[in-house]
Amino acid sequence: MTSEPSPGELRGPTLADAVRNYIKQHLQANWKPENAHAVELFLEANVVDVMGERPLVSITSSDIRRLARRHTSRGKRSQAKKICDQLAKVFGYAKLDDMLPDDFTTPARSARYDSKDVGVKLSGDSKTRFFEDWEIREFYEWIHQPGIMNDELRVAMLVFLQIGCRGG
Repeated sequence: MTSEPSPGELRGPTLADAVRNYIKQHLQANWKPENAHAVELFLEANVVDVMGERPLVSITSSDIRRLARRHTSRGKRSQAKKICDQLAKVFGYAKLDDMLPDDFTTPARSARYDSKDVGVKLSGDSKTRFFEDWEIREFYEWIHQPGIMNDELRVAMLVFLQIGCRGG
């Protein structure tokens, strides 16, 4: 007769477990103590306190984007980028330490690339108005409707969207 698994075993490692593993295995081993401590405090305050008890395999890129948007909405874009970058490393180390299945796709990487959408400005004044993800998708669908515009104009609009109105 086998014993029933505990709730912790059913859930697997949490995000907090993975963050602490990353801190111990990588930061404390390879970084200067003061720098490692600063990143540790940053991760504890911005990641572990917010969603650290969630099972690692349940974290999605949408979860990470929402976490990062909390900072971009307050004008702290560098902190949002730092969250995505550090979480990509956390997930990478978790995979190396067999905390995640081999076929698990790191959600922080796609969240990092998707977060570029947040930086597209609508106004000329820095940090006042940015396109939301749904606005970009709607615009993209609109310019691809038959009869809306020719291919050259469509390309020009996409180039404008990508480089002409980037947030700074």
